[in-house]
Amino acid sequence: MLVPGFDNGGFFPGTWAWTTLACSCLAGLRVVLRGRVSLSRAEQVLLTALAALTLWTLLSGIWAVRGAAAGLEARRGLLYLAALAATVVCVDARRARSVLVGAIGGVVVLSIYAVADRAATGTPKRLGFEGTTLVGTLGYANALGILAASAIVLTLGLASAARPTWETRASLAATTTLAATLALTGSRGAALGLAAGLLVTLTLAPAEGRMLLLALLIVAAPAGAAAIALAEHVNGAWLIAAVGGPALLAGAAPRVRLRVQRQLQRLAIILAIALLAAGLAIASHSLSHRGQYWSVALHDARSHPVLGSGAGSFATVWLADRPIPAGAKDAHSLYLESLAELGLVGIALVTVVVAVPLAAAYRHRHVPVVPGAAGAYAAFVVHSGLDWDWEVPAVVLFALTAAGALLIAARRTQR
Repeated sequence: MLVPGFDNGGFFPGTWAWTTLACSCLAGLRVVLRGRVSLSRAEQVLLTALAALTLWTLLSGIWAVRGAAAGLEARRGLLYLAALAATVVCVDARRARSVLVGAIGGVVVLSIYAVADRAATGTPKRLGFEGTTLVGTLGYANALGILAASAIVLTLGLASAARPTWETRASLAATTTLAATLALTGSRGAALGLAAGLLVTLTLAPAEGRMLLLALLIVAAPAGAAAIALAEHVNGAWLIAAVGGPALLAGAAPRVRLRVQRQLQRLAIILAIALLAAGLAIASHSLSHRGQYWSVALHDARSHPVLGSGAGSFATVWLADRPIPAGAKDAHSLYLESLAELGLVGIALVTVVVAVPLAAAYRHRHVPVVPGAAGAYAAFVVHSGLDWDWEVPAVVLFALTAAGALLIAARRTQR
């Protein structure tokens, strides 16, 4: 994730080949050295669906409209398939938590670099349509925002699930950095993803973990707010956000046994739903031109309902049918763009890819790492409906790591 993260999020194909090759070699070596690999049914279904989606993307070039880029889109899909395969093949259930902590560490590195660079340059410069928002090395504020939001959900979920290790304490201490990053990106869609992810984590967590998660949120809120305020107004605040205030969060990590009434548990879910509704209301007022993008995508889907107009064709379709004089390469929604470009077959495969990890998470919600990983993945799933996350490999690789890890963690239970 770090390699594409430091190269415009991997948006351009420069890093795809090397990252795909590295992941494929890791998976291949694991099979050669260890022999037979035992995968759960959910892992097999997810890998098969992602492989089928990649193949269908490539085949759509046969009937695509002029100007489509099916080959390029398929290359990106192959990267995602190789990364997921490397995760489920090379990692066992005992290492699932460590993999998730490593993913959090990657996001923290990207966040610290972004905020440090902002502090070093002083007054933020306007960067085209991004304005003065924080974009970091990803080059897109919303992409950095959803990474920070997903990492926050995952960090809190892991910290509330089991006795803390030095890994979870360290990642929990970095929550203030992630909160400051999320705020500086100004991404309302990422805030909505954060609310959705927390709701999923609260829903799946057991009663004790649910209340501990709420306790962590109560403690984290002031520290995060202080980090946000400092990062917005004080030069060098990234250092304070990364090293200073988090001691409070680290101290909140020890396991606390809480006995609560069922009414308090229900209140926790109600509060999370209210937070999600507030985020949805805020996001609805800042859709920019997304309504026009989605309208054109739906019109294109009606014109090519079964096969679609071909992967990577939205830019061409937009130029032909756009209702406003603005450029766009993507429909800003994974689901509507898949429906328009890949038809009913494509959207069905995307639905399987999205649904399998969440269904497995509900079935194995008692496994400690699952609620947090499912919440982080859910944040990505929600945000993908509002933006072009699928075209930013750094974002997708983090989400696939969370999905793969929760499936891996459930293996011991299935056996």
